[in-house]
Amino acid sequence: MAREATDDAAAREAARSAALPAPTWGRVRKAGQGAAAHALLLCFTALLALKLDGIFTRSWWVLFIPLWSFHAVASRCNDEPIIDLKLVLLPLLALEIITLVDNFR
Repeated sequence: MAREATDDAAAREAARSAALPAPTWGRVRKAGQGAAAHALLLCFTALLALKLDGIFTRSWWVLFIPLWSFHAVASRCNDEPIIDLKLVLLPLLALEIITLVDNFR
């Protein structure tokens, strides 16, 4: 009985290792870019909350740097055509520019 349990565990381990794709540098790069994108969004969100509370007193230009960096990272890690990204990034960029111009007045 113990031998059967050992054989079953070995078979499960072999099946699991066969099902996992081999790690490649491309997958590592994509995971790193995803982590960087999430970190930049978190940084932007935290800075925006601090700015709205009055704790972060720097310019709005400084506040938007993590978001612009996120756009750069997101556009580099996406294998889809750039046309699809323009549909998302251009309205966001327009909103950011309007916010910055509005704060100059």
